[in-house]
Amino acid sequence: MHRLYDSNCFAVTEMNGGESIHACAGFEILDKRSGKEVFLNGPWAQVFQQHVALWKYSMPSPDEVDGTLDSYTTLVSPHAALVLH
Repeated sequence: MHRLYDSNCFAVTEMNGGESIHACAGFEILDKRSGKEVFLNGPWAQVFQQHVALWKYSMPSPDEVDGTLDSYTTLVSPHAALVLH
């Protein structure tokens, strides 16, 4: 498990498989404002990994990163967790 991002609004953790309750590799996105949690694996994780790779080179502002993360967490109803494969 590796924390990739932590702001006032969001936390992103990269999971390496057996370490997580999900028992698979992927990314956990936590919206601290609402308590929403999304776990991305499979193709969704690959798309998200592309965002992470681009961020390393483009150095977006925290607001830009939070905006992208918000687009993932809007897929989840309040106080629910969603696993996207």
